[in-house]
Amino acid sequence: MSNFTATSRKITDLESYSPDSTPWDLVSELEDDLDAARLAAMAIARITEVMKDKDDAVVLQFLAYIIADHCMNAETRRGALFQMLHPNKKEKAE
Repeated sequence: MSNFTATSRKITDLESYSPDSTPWDLVSELEDDLDAARLAAMAIARITEVMKDKDDAVVLQFLAYIIADHCMNAETRRGALFQMLHPNKKEKAE
C-alpha cells in the first residue's frame, strides 16, 4: 500500500495548477493519477479474494476490471500524447 500513498494526490492539489501549465506538464502529471487508479483497482480485486459472499465479490471484481481496463486505455492515450508533446521531439526524430 505504500505505493498507493506515494502516487496518489488529493483533489485539492488540482488547485495548484497554474494557468501557465503547458499540455506537456499536464500529460506528464496524468501518469501518477492513472497509477493511483490502477492501484485502487488492484486493491479492490484483492479484497474480493477474501469475501465470503461470492455474488458480491463478482460485482466488485467486475468494477475492478472496468477501472483497470479504462486505466490501460487512458494510459495508452496518455503515452501517445506524451510522445506528441515531448519537448525534445524534434531532436529524437533526427
